[in-house]
Amino acid sequence: MGALVVLEPEEDAFALEGGTIFSRRRGAGRVSAPSDGAGECRFEALPPDVLLRVKIQRDGHASVRDLPPITLRAGEERAVEWLLDTGALLTGLVVDPSGTPVPDEELWLLHANREGPELFDADQRSDARRARSDAHGRFEFAAVPAGAWWLGPAATRRYSDPPDPEGLAPFAERLELASDEHVREVRVVVQRGLFVRGR
Repeated sequence: MGALVVLEPEEDAFALEGGTIFSRRRGAGRVSAPSDGAGECRFEALPPDVLLRVKIQRDGHASVRDLPPITLRAGEERAVEWLLDTGALLTGLVVDPSGTPVPDEELWLLHANREGPELFDADQRSDARRARSDAHGRFEFAAVPAGAWWLGPAATRRYSDPPDPEGLAPFAERLELASDEHVREVRVVVQRGLFVRGR
């Protein structure tokens, strides 16, 4: 399946899907340019002096993020090469033990350096890839390399912090992605208010 290239100006949005460009600005005409077998495409009549933000998607999901924006001068032509990230799309659903989706929760993805699960610590934040579940509990990590990973709720508190009965336990399960995997669907079951007190 081909890539979906999306250019989003401040007031416009153009999308190339299957070689056709659609202008989403009200009142603008439809413009098309077919992509060839080499993966090349051409955008015509883009607005000048407008910041164009670039997104690339495959299979309906973001494949490349944080690409440099583009601004064209009037009459300018420019060739740009975008390299798609390698790796798998890791996507899934966050639910509580009853199966109810859990929205707006941060998840961490870290390289696993040993067997078994992991209890995340707040000090691991800088090493973690982060994503947040949407209103329906869905999340995704794009371009995840093959190998062993820990996936689970973010550690939002330190061990010395007082217990939070509503907080998610930062317990991460281990998973392995094969080198030939393109999409992995997972289900993350989270627990609230788990803590131990003692002296």
